[in-house]
Amino acid sequence: MMGHGIGMVETIEGLKRFLARAHSLLAVNGQLLVDSLDVRVTGDSKNLAYHEANREAGRYIGEIRMQFEFQGRKGPYCGWLQVDAETLREHSESAGWRCEIAHQEMNGDYLARLTRRKTASPGDPNL
Repeated sequence: MMGHGIGMVETIEGLKRFLARAHSLLAVNGQLLVDSLDVRVTGDSKNLAYHEANREAGRYIGEIRMQFEFQGRKGPYCGWLQVDAETLREHSESAGWRCEIAHQEMNGDYLARLTRRKTASPGDPNL
């Protein structure tokens, strides 16, 4: 999921669905490498206003709507998710993954390794 590919899940709800589905497909100890961007690492007033608009609308601040344009032709708007490392960790661990932040840059870019834990009953310390 390099190149910020996790963004294609579009929303936090999409992230939850993806993590659950991917967990069911990988073997125990199977891994996903994910990179994304912590959008909170900014001082740009336009970005901060976008974050605030998302909060006011009840959305996660890294849920982005964008539109591609080429030679004057515009495509439809689509969603993209930039998820901070703490939020990724929270949701991945809830879905049965071990989350390790392998590398983090000062600009907010980071690389995470998600490792599928074994399926176990709730409360199992080996989960």
